[in-house]
Amino acid sequence: MKKSILVGLLFVLPACIFAQISATFTKQSEIDAYSFQSGVFYYLIIDNDTTLPVSDQVNDISSMVAIDTTLNIEIINSLIEDVEGLANVIYIDLYLEGNRKMDTLFLGDNITRASTIVIDDTYLEHIYGLKNVRGVSRIYIGKNLHLQSVDLDLSEMDSTYNGTTLDVTLNDSLKTFNWGNPHEKLRNLSFFDNRQLRHVHIETVRNKINGEIEFNPDLDSISGFVGLDSVRFMTIKNNYKLAEACVFQKGIDNFLIDNPTLTHFFEIQNNATGLKSLNDLLTADCSWLPNGVEEPFLGDLHIYPNPAHTEVFIPVPEKPTVYHIYDMTGKVVSSGLVASDGRISLANVSKGMYVLLVGNKRNKLMVQ
Repeated sequence: MKKSILVGLLFVLPACIFAQISATFTKQSEIDAYSFQSGVFYYLIIDNDTTLPVSDQVNDISSMVAIDTTLNIEIINSLIEDVEGLANVIYIDLYLEGNRKMDTLFLGDNITRASTIVIDDTYLEHIYGLKNVRGVSRIYIGKNLHLQSVDLDLSEMDSTYNGTTLDVTLNDSLKTFNWGNPHEKLRNLSFFDNRQLRHVHIETVRNKINGEIEFNPDLDSISGFVGLDSVRFMTIKNNYKLAEACVFQKGIDNFLIDNPTLTHFFEIQNNATGLKSLNDLLTADCSWLPNGVEEPFLGDLHIYPNPAHTEVFIPVPEKPTVYHIYDMTGKVVSSGLVASDGRISLANVSKGMYVLLVGNKRNKLMVQ
């Protein structure tokens, strides 16, 4: 997949507006000696020469902070610890492969358009950001063996954008995934072979979607998908703890009403009891669930105080840890990184009952 996925950002800006520069770097000294400029459309490849002494290998891209327009970049096998050097980029096409030093990836608030974002075979533990992105065509997150949480804000996704393909594959430590986009812009999704994935929340999607949720053996809950009217293709199988998929019931049922002979478009099998077949999914009693969303309450997260007012504390995390607070409809009302002292602010959370999710642990939270 190396290099082949970078298709450029010609869909966001006419290329003739900016000067275009291509460059390849294999060691830190080449980056340090390069004069990056404002107002330039860059095509960059950082293919770190791992045969060099560690001190000579690529470990710092802070000098790229001058880039403030469009960036098409591959970063391969580097030793960089953060991507703060990309903080001013507005339009990005990112391919990050083989990084062994970075544990948290923040995709900056300045990014407003992205073509493809690929995070492949890294040592990342947390991925979050994309608060102000208005369009992204593809996100691939795969083979990141230490990845624990993904929280993509996406709250400004443009309603006129064509839609996104999401592929989350072979992340053996991934426990929670949150897609926060409130618009109807996710068209294809795949969650495949994420061995410890417990919870997936998709804030909402377009009214039609295709999907694959396969061999996530610890997956026990899926929430969100408010407004989903039609599911055209869906595979849900070998998720051994997943007992219901009420979030898809209405969409599949609506499609089959108009296309009654196309039941083979849906493969539902080998999940937990209650979700062994398409018939199980369609006949499940989901009427009592708020908006068709179930949030299982697992009392294995210690919260204090509870009830809480302005803040709540959990046991101090050993590493940067993402939290999510869900209301009773399954909507994420607050999310972010747990403070180093275990504190979680409730400043933007109204009074009521919620679910606090941290990693693979969750519990009821009352805010007064």
